[in-house]
Amino acid sequence: MDKIGILGYGKVGQNFYALCADMDTCVYIYDDFYSSNINNSFIGTDENELKNCEVIVICSAKKHLRDDFYIKTITLGIHQEKIHFYTGCFYPSYWLTSSIKEYFNHSLIECLSKDTLFLTELKKTLKTAFENIPKPQKENSFYDDIYLKSEMYLTNYDKTPYYPGWKYALKILQDFGMQKAKVLDIGCGNGAFAKMLYENNILSYEGIDFSDEGLKIAREQIPSWSEYFIKEDIFESKIFEKNFTHIIIFEVLEHINDDIRLLSKIKPKTTIIGSIPNFHSEGHIRIFEDITEIKKRYEPMIKILDFFELKLNEESKIFYFKAIKK
Repeated sequence: MDKIGILGYGKVGQNFYALCADMDTCVYIYDDFYSSNINNSFIGTDENELKNCEVIVICSAKKHLRDDFYIKTITLGIHQEKIHFYTGCFYPSYWLTSSIKEYFNHSLIECLSKDTLFLTELKKTLKTAFENIPKPQKENSFYDDIYLKSEMYLTNYDKTPYYPGWKYALKILQDFGMQKAKVLDIGCGNGAFAKMLYENNILSYEGIDFSDEGLKIAREQIPSWSEYFIKEDIFESKIFEKNFTHIIIFEVLEHINDDIRLLSKIKPKTTIIGSIPNFHSEGHIRIFEDITEIKKRYEPMIKILDFFELKLNEESKIFYFKAIKK
């Protein structure tokens, strides 16, 4: 039976394997680390089996690992035209599991065989599928569960991967004046950024979220600000009747269907400091690959003044921006 050889079974490899499984495609998985250290019976231990695969897909977001796997394939005598790289978690299986086959006219093996080295056509197909599938936004219980299970949300703000982006935002506020800034933090979550503002002596802050667990952590982090962490539906709230100099919208717009409606509630001439990632996550209902796509969607409502690009790895970025509501 024809099969795909998968080299690398970390997070990226597991994502590609999910695609193969949903496409009913036979695979052979090989990974030195996993096969020797973790009891996964479905991970192969014979690298020579890769020679029998129609296509080899090297799966990793890390260049040095991709290079190591590539050298292994060449050493095994595998023809270069069989080898492809899958460098990120491009397949949102949580949305597409039951419908992905509709977007392929041929078998996955045949499609990969004709694709570029970095699987350009596959990524286009997955993007098209993602954009066309209905994606209801997640309820608050989904985020409650994340806060309960992930230790990252108990980490101090300066230890999180978001810290460089938050420093960018802090400087904007400091340049304006921490004593006169009036901040509304939409989707304040566990209050990590709020704690950063608190420790940098901001005087006026309110945070709003709909996750009980996130707000519980926020209130525990800054007990003296407990009353300023508000649980409300942002679309029903009267909080926009107040005057704020700055609105913080970190990791929110990609999660909600009514992102344009949310921006419309902000008063004209208010400064907005936002962030939007370029990668898939289960709560994301839209993806922006670059700054151009962000501008195309939002510049009818806001004037974007500045960008800061936070690179998490070779594929994953978070775009921070400063804007003025028109």
